[in-house]
Amino acid sequence: MDASPEALPEKRAHPRFELGPGVFAVVKSDGETLGEVLNVSEGGLALKYVAGLGTRLPKGTLDVFATKGVSYLIDVPVRTVSDFEIPNNVDFSTIRLRRMGVAFENLTQAQRQSLRDFIKENRAN
Repeated sequence: MDASPEALPEKRAHPRFELGPGVFAVVKSDGETLGEVLNVSEGGLALKYVAGLGTRLPKGTLDVFATKGVSYLIDVPVRTVSDFEIPNNVDFSTIRLRRMGVAFENLTQAQRQSLRDFIKENRAN
């Protein structure tokens, strides 16, 4: 018997927050992936990007910024934990969208505080 996703216990160590519109991230390594941030926690974030305009990067750094905010994050060390295609709900669109999940790694105390401030300033819920 398979349990529905709603019935499964939460495995994340940190609560995840939805963000307001206009929050973007750039994942950097050998290449760059620019996407819209979907949600964030103190452990990582998820972003949506256009397939073909970014690549899966096993490790790198991340910059996060909000078009309406004053706080931002620069050169945060991350590793990619997931990257998969998501449905595009626009009829007749040839654009393929992907969702990338990254985990933060070895944050300094200053980076942790900046992340908390960023979440507080930009969270939608």
